[in-house]
Amino acid sequence: MLKKGQSVKVKPNTLDYESERYDISGWQGRVMDIDKNEDGTFIEVQWDSITLLAIPFEYIEESVEEDLEYENYILGEEDLIVCEPRDTEADVHRAQAQINNDYFEMDDEE
Repeated sequence: MLKKGQSVKVKPNTLDYESERYDISGWQGRVMDIDKNEDGTFIEVQWDSITLLAIPFEYIEESVEEDLEYENYILGEEDLIVCEPRDTEADVHRAQAQINNDYFEMDDEE
């Protein structure tokens, strides 16, 4: 049973649910929320800084264009395994700020 704040890693052979074009296997983050319902247990994961900085720019761009959050993702509990954290929450906030700055700078230039 996963708990809020735990570090988790996406299991191998997992594609993103929205487009099924991105392999998110190995992406890591922290459990932010847990939702249990009749369809299963769903986990909201906030990606860690290492994952955020490795996400393909096209994924971030598509997420922003579709009004989705690139920094969080909801997965089924069966898609995740517990792992050791690789960074701090402060690192996550710095990575998010860097990505937002880079994205919006490019967006303003276009």
